[in-house]
Amino acid sequence: MGGGFYGPDPGALQRFRAAIDDDTAGRQIQAIVRTLRRRGYEVGSHETLSSAPRGYAPDHPRIDLLKMKDLFAGRRFAPAAWLASAKARGRIDRVITDTAPLVKWLRQHVTV
Repeated sequence: MGGGFYGPDPGALQRFRAAIDDDTAGRQIQAIVRTLRRRGYEVGSHETLSSAPRGYAPDHPRIDLLKMKDLFAGRRFAPAAWLASAKARGRIDRVITDTAPLVKWLRQHVTV
């Protein structure tokens, strides 16, 4: 359960990286990712470059994010009886609430 974006077209990937590179937007996403990881969420990418993308310095302060080709955050729930109970709603709502800042940032800076 989580949120993010997957398999962007070249324009979306360019907007994603430009937003990460921007001082204000880049620091925002860095803080969002840090907060999600601190709360125990898996934050990552389905595909990550091994070196800096063209046009970006290898020592960029957010190089780890710039290397990502997409971005997601979420939490895995192992199959269990609680998933078929009313308790599931609360846990799912928590993930939606916690990942909302990431989704909002992506909508603001990446999607058209």
